Amino acid sequence: LYDGKSSITYGELNNQVDILASALITLGVKSGDIVSAYLPNCIEYVLVVLSVARAGAIFSPINPRYKSVEISEILQQSKPKIIFTNVEQARNVKEVLSGWADKKTIVIEIDGQDVNGNIALEKLLSAEKIKIPVCNENQFFSLMFTSGTTGKPKGALATHKARMLWVLNAAIQYGLNSQDIYLGTMPQVHSAGLTFTLMHLYVGATVRIMPHFNADEFINIVNAEGITSS
Repeated sequence: LYDGKSSITYGELNNQVDILASALITLGVKSGDIVSAYLPNCIEYVLVVLSVARAGAIFSPINPRYKSVEISEILQQSKPKIIFTNVEQARNVKEVLSGWADKKTIVIEIDGQDVNGNIALEKLLSAEKIKIPVCNENQFFSLMFTSGTTGKPKGALATHKARMLWVLNAAIQYGLNSQDIYLGTMPQVHSAGLTFTLMHLYVGATVRIMPHFNADEFINIVNAEGITSS
């Protein structure tokens, strides 16, 4: 994974996923619990997705463009045990949670500091690894919400088996391999954006993440970095 500034190898990613999954379980996350990400495209987003899956919990993304009113609708349906966000967007999350009678939801900031009751991702990545329960293919992998074009967004569950079938079929259909370099411009919050990232990781390719789409930047990266897929 590479975002133009920092990078992480497969070995480093696997190790961090083990650590973060262990930390989530230590925080009380168990099979069937919801863990959300309210984040733009970033390396940490992928780390959270894989860690939640490894912990046996259910990943539920929240559109990073949503404001307080919109995320309130999502959170009331999903009732996440943990929400990963960043310092800037944490304000919207905390505004919503402040009005809840049940204040058990934990907010983790990927770029924050472990002070004043906040939990920082950096702190969790220094946690001890523990034995992680085996997750089977029929457990739920994700809870994703529809766009809400004809009403309020509705949550749709998908199992690990379903997600991997999408990943495997797409990897075969597109003929992907470890030499590919994928430029991820689609929002990870969207099922397609997440699946395209996962299918390139599955075959051992490089995933180049763009936090936000910019046409000029896109063309420059394609020309300069040998992009083969986008």
